Amino acid sequence: MDNDTPSEFEVQAEAFFNLKARFNVRGEYHFRNNGLRVARFDLAILSSDGVLRLIVEVKKKNRARSWAQAQKYGQLTGLPVIYIRGMDQAKEAVSIVLNHLKQMNLTEEYIEVGGLGV
Repeated sequence: MDNDTPSEFEVQAEAFFNLKARFNVRGEYHFRNNGLRVARFDLAILSSDGVLRLIVEVKKKNRARSWAQAQKYGQLTGLPVIYIRGMDQAKEAVSIVLNHLKQMNLTEEYIEVGGLGV
């Protein structure tokens, strides 16, 4: 790996830092179903009372556009899943989340209060 190329961890850390300024976000979030851990999400945005509202998967480069992981996690949780791909997107993570919510006809209240704010 080129030393100038950020690692996935560094991209995830940048996205986490930026999202944390606006949302209740957790890294390496373990999702459980019936008490069993069934998935680990790179970043999870939670409502103010700790309910999982949005899943963010991070990739170190903005290249492949596979959505298989997002489809799997969406089916598993019934929640929106977005990708942050590369350091440029990590720096714009808040805007990316807000734009995604807007495209889904959701407001920030969807995350803040854990309901469908339309």
